[in-house]
Amino acid sequence: MENKMIQTMTRWVYPRERSRFRRRWQRSAGLLLAGVFLTGLTGMTGLTAYASVSPTSDVLDMEQDRSDAYQTDRFEVKGNPLVEVYLNGGSIEFEGRETDEVVIDTFVRQDGRYVNQQNFEGKLKLELSQNGDKIVLRGGVEGKKGWFGWFDGNTSLHIRVTGPAKSSVNFTTSGGELEVKNLHSIATLKTSGGDIDLEDVSGKFDLQTSGGSIDIEQASGTFTGRTSGGSIDLEDTDGSFELRTSGGSIDVENATGTYVLRTSGGSIDVDKGRGEFSLKTSAGNIDVDELWGSVDAATSAGNVDVKVMDLLGDIILKTSAGNIDVYLPVDAEFSFELKGMETEAALQGFSASNVQILQEEKKIMNQYVTGEVGGAVYKVNARTSAGAVTLMSLD
Repeated sequence: MENKMIQTMTRWVYPRERSRFRRRWQRSAGLLLAGVFLTGLTGMTGLTAYASVSPTSDVLDMEQDRSDAYQTDRFEVKGNPLVEVYLNGGSIEFEGRETDEVVIDTFVRQDGRYVNQQNFEGKLKLELSQNGDKIVLRGGVEGKKGWFGWFDGNTSLHIRVTGPAKSSVNFTTSGGELEVKNLHSIATLKTSGGDIDLEDVSGKFDLQTSGGSIDIEQASGTFTGRTSGGSIDLEDTDGSFELRTSGGSIDVENATGTYVLRTSGGSIDVDKGRGEFSLKTSAGNIDVDELWGSVDAATSAGNVDVKVMDLLGDIILKTSAGNIDVYLPVDAEFSFELKGMETEAALQGFSASNVQILQEEKKIMNQYVTGEVGGAVYKVNARTSAGAVTLMSLD
């Protein structure tokens, strides 16, 4: 499509089984309903049709083959395009490729089956426009039951975009999942009721979901994100990450860089971390296994367990109700301050020649101890209001 004018058109397809969005669809279905309902009531500026999105339609479990598509829209581009998609309900995915065109496929599922233009009972309206290397899609689908049709699991919409790997994208949906794969540029992703999945990406990313999880894999760059009701999972990441969840756990594996991670109601687990980590939860355990770097971790109700392979910065740990265990390499040099109902500084395992206790106070239910190991290059502070603190070397 080379026409620069906005066009309105109807598209229908017959997709096959698909697996990419499968992982969290069922567990976020209830939150999806709430997100679609609240956003649907306020409306979405600029859309001329409203989506009827089904949390039970299994649209994300289907393999969608372009050869089955009733209509495919193609846009030739000369540079690195900007692709914007705004849906009033529905899922969106992007996959980057070595190509000089942007291709948009539309998939619709109704009452548990894929439909075409002849047997779909409702209205699909899409507005597509191209201005140079900027491509915009706005749209939605209204099912046979009308505005509140999604209560009956009526209709779902899925948009698939393929384009140059260095495209920039801006995706917004009032109820559905967002997936981006092989994108190396800038992305803004917002959904009111679905998960956000990133794989093989780099650049600058801004993520927001009101009722879903955030999953980032094989990623580098700068990432900010927030979810109001889901977990956060990171794997094989490198860069600057500032991510928050109001109601879920945070799991990190093989991470390098600077991380600021917050949850209001879940545990935080870091496995193989290299860099600086700031971790806080209001209710949950914090477990850092195999750390090369520094960590500042705090929980209001839970245990803190940290194993440091190479001490490259301060270790600051705090819990209001729980135990703290700190394991450091035998050649580490540091000062320490421990406070809890019970404290233990097992210093005999460290190799430094000057190991000493500077101050020690042991009262009933309140113990305090400070000291130095070696040149005291970094600080190790651990405090608990209701629990025990243990400091020892890694054997």
